[in-house]
Amino acid sequence: RARFGVRAACTRLAAPTASGRAFAVRIRGRMALCGAVASSVPRRPSRTSPAVWAVCFAALAIPTVDAWADEGHMLVGAVAARHIPAGTEERLKKFLNTEADFANFSDLPSSAVWADHIKCLSDEKPWCKGLRTLIGTEEFTHFHFVAWAYVPKEEGVEIELPVYFGNSVNVLSSALPSLLGGSRTLWAWSFNTRMLTHCFGDLHQPLHVGSYINKRLFDNYFGDDSGGNNITIAGQFQPIGPALHQVWDFAGGALMKAWPIARGELDGLAEELEREFPPEHFVDAGRLDPSWERPNCDIERLANGIKEAVLDTRRLVPLAYQEYLGNTSHGLEYRPTRHYVEDVARRTSFSQIALAGYRLSSILTCMSPHIPEPPRQRRSPWAIVGITGWAVTAAMFGGLVHQWAKGPRRELSEPMVRELGAQLKESELVATTTTAGATTDSGGVESSSV
Repeated sequence: RARFGVRAACTRLAAPTASGRAFAVRIRGRMALCGAVASSVPRRPSRTSPAVWAVCFAALAIPTVDAWADEGHMLVGAVAARHIPAGTEERLKKFLNTEADFANFSDLPSSAVWADHIKCLSDEKPWCKGLRTLIGTEEFTHFHFVAWAYVPKEEGVEIELPVYFGNSVNVLSSALPSLLGGSRTLWAWSFNTRMLTHCFGDLHQPLHVGSYINKRLFDNYFGDDSGGNNITIAGQFQPIGPALHQVWDFAGGALMKAWPIARGELDGLAEELEREFPPEHFVDAGRLDPSWERPNCDIERLANGIKEAVLDTRRLVPLAYQEYLGNTSHGLEYRPTRHYVEDVARRTSFSQIALAGYRLSSILTCMSPHIPEPPRQRRSPWAIVGITGWAVTAAMFGGLVHQWAKGPRRELSEPMVRELGAQLKESELVATTTTAGATTDSGGVESSSV
């Protein structure tokens, strides 16, 4: 009964609101996740576990928008690129640039936005300009977040990462064996590298690891705000919105640019960011491994680092909701103060982007020795035949010339000389006669010539 009840809950949520292909794709993926959770319920439970309901809530009601705008994601890549072994990015470019459709996403900063751009069905939006061919897939949307309900009154307890099939921590961790030498195919490297650079950055945005629950306010099955997407921004900061989630996506309005962004500009921003938030700042706070530049490349150790990064971000979720919840009359509309936007959302976002870049560089450093070389471009068989034919012809011609140059010389006898002279005179006479017979037009301009 519990398994059936969980599936029914998922179905009730999906059925009344499913409209359009994109939403149907999202629901299909979440139904699969919710079904997997339901299947894990013991056969004879006395009641449905609250943990099961929490995970199903997260699977169906978590935000579907992107974390960080293009500029924030590209900045994570730019910071990481400053701390990886020399030549690593150039080697990464070789296989990231092997597919013509994705040529605009072939360095570290641009590869970090590919996972958002492949969702686009139209290039009308400013962040959908990079692909040569629009793809419109949302099959990987659940890689971008951790399904995690936020209930303020329960935040005193120890933080524990939700466990469910397909969560982004497990997805990224499962890609590590491939990236650390297990796979030599360029497709696997290209896909996993782009997903890593993007989704690892996503997991440093607080509202991608938390979704506030309040059934009194939010009119959906689980009564949640979808990671701040159901809290509308009003007042002077409304242009950053339309919702609280975007205030964090755009780093309090400071990072709102879409692809393309010049690499020089990104490198300059990365340098400024590092001056404000140097690695030592995070090492001293216990948030960054002291050996991050010379990491332990054990796969289990790196996977645990991804998990710790998400737990660290989760600790910022109360901060993201603090001012909103501090207003006792809070509702669906929120007017953030300048202090919240500039000192909380903006500064915290900058800090998280710098930290994500440092942590990402550790994984990329471990990947560096295992980066495969792209295959050499193969020539067409007909091109090879053509080249071979020209080579043979040239060799034969060269041989004939050589033989002629080495061959014996014949002396010309007097009769032969006289005969040649006569032929020359005859040809000159013909040429002179033809020239004299040429006609001219009325203006005296010669109309025919030899």
